[in-house]
Amino acid sequence: MNLSILNEWGTFFAAFVAAGTGIITVWRQRGGDKIHLGYGSLETILSPGVDLYVINLSAHQVHLQDYGAVLFSGALDSFPAAFEVATLPGELSGYLMKSYILEPYAKALAGLEYSGQVAGVYAYTATQWRPRIAFASGVSWSTKMKLRCTVWWRAWGRR
Repeated sequence: MNLSILNEWGTFFAAFVAAGTGIITVWRQRGGDKIHLGYGSLETILSPGVDLYVINLSAHQVHLQDYGAVLFSGALDSFPAAFEVATLPGELSGYLMKSYILEPYAKALAGLEYSGQVAGVYAYTATQWRPRIAFASGVSWSTKMKLRCTVWWRAWGRR
């Protein structure tokens, strides 16, 4: 067997693997907006209601499209929309994020006072077609799956 042919094929295979891993690495780094969403607050905030936090895990700026609460009916209740339609000053008690644009590896907090029960919170960026969802600790796994499917189905229809 000729050793030079084996060496050529080995070099070709190594170059092919290196090119493939390079493409996968670039695709994973620039594959889209990555956010972490949590139910609750990262800081001590004395407000009875629903708090959420969003952390940008991307190495680039992320533009938040919408965020708010997930109700047990599967409906999404937007925090910014609730403040926009409030007719009287002081009608709603809560706080919004300072900006819709999150810098790389930054966090943002929002909260709104609710009288009823809320299953969780949601947020999605300008490049995501379905929202990220984080649930409260007392929600059962079957309710989580039902709500996740309901919210994603509605998001698919909105696409």
